[in-house]
Amino acid sequence: MNTGLAAMVLAAGRGTRLAPWTEALPKPLLPLFDVPLIDVAIRRAVAAGADPVVVNLHHCAGPLEAHLDRLEDGLRAGGWPGTLVRSREALLLGTGGGIAQAGPRVADRTLLVMNCDVLFEADLGGLLELHAGHGAEATVLLHSGEGWEHLRTTRVGPGGQVEAIERAGGVDPDLGVFAGVYVLSPSFRRRLRPVPSCVVREGLVPALRDGARVMGLKANFPWYDLGTWPAVHRACMDLLRLRGTERCGGPGGLLDLSPGEFVPGTGSGAGARSPAYVGPGVDRGAGSRVLGGAVVGAGSRLGEGALVEDAVLLPGSRAEGDVRGAVLGPGWRVGIQGVAHPA
Repeated sequence: MNTGLAAMVLAAGRGTRLAPWTEALPKPLLPLFDVPLIDVAIRRAVAAGADPVVVNLHHCAGPLEAHLDRLEDGLRAGGWPGTLVRSREALLLGTGGGIAQAGPRVADRTLLVMNCDVLFEADLGGLLELHAGHGAEATVLLHSGEGWEHLRTTRVGPGGQVEAIERAGGVDPDLGVFAGVYVLSPSFRRRLRPVPSCVVREGLVPALRDGARVMGLKANFPWYDLGTWPAVHRACMDLLRLRGTERCGGPGGLLDLSPGEFVPGTGSGAGARSPAYVGPGVDRGAGSRVLGGAVVGAGSRLGEGALVEDAVLLPGSRAEGDVRGAVLGPGWRVGIQGVAHPA
């Protein structure tokens, strides 16, 4: 256990772009491959040696807190001696304010912070080593791949030191996308106040202006910002294709935690089909088919002759007829533009 490391998982946001799921449940409980997002983040923090692990709560805090109780029991049963701390926010404080409010819970430890709504396969050990080796106030994980031009970008110099945080839309090879995973020293956290604020605007930008040492680890790795249903669909399809490859990471990742069955892909070349996933307790009607790129969550029902392909069925969904290129939840119907809407 790394006694000098604590972690915080940011889980308080409303997730309005993921309605209707987030109208009754918090985004951190969104189950992909039958694994709630919050489980992946907390288990990563535990594997990195963090204690305590702090989770902030605001929107739909009741169901999330009940889930955290069960998860903590499971971690303890598995031998984890640490503490899972709840930081409740009466007012949504944002990233900066949430971290500041949690400060007394982590004392003077180095703090690993992760947004709950990102999936990634990257080396947290390398991020922590970079931070400690340079005595940095903050160290940020940056994604250097393509496809995220709409997000805020960060310029890193040859020695790995962050030089500037740029506007979104950059294409310069020195730029990387802020991945929502970072390490903060106690000296940096003293810049933050427990009021609604952003860790970038009220933390990182002023720190750079003041000449603080802020490091950036930039790499091209599987990374997904799960803020919208099309992004959720894309992440699931990519992860199915990457499963079993070096780019999908090792034990402890999302797919490794999934309780269901992965069906291998078939064929090659232009006619190849991706693997599929079928969770426990799926009720498959006569003649129903699960084809490549399907993610069928636990307890879903496939009607007679139903077909699921290139689609995500959240646990408890009901598919009648063909479901293609969509995300489908319990009580929803398939809509347009690859997204499912309430019935």
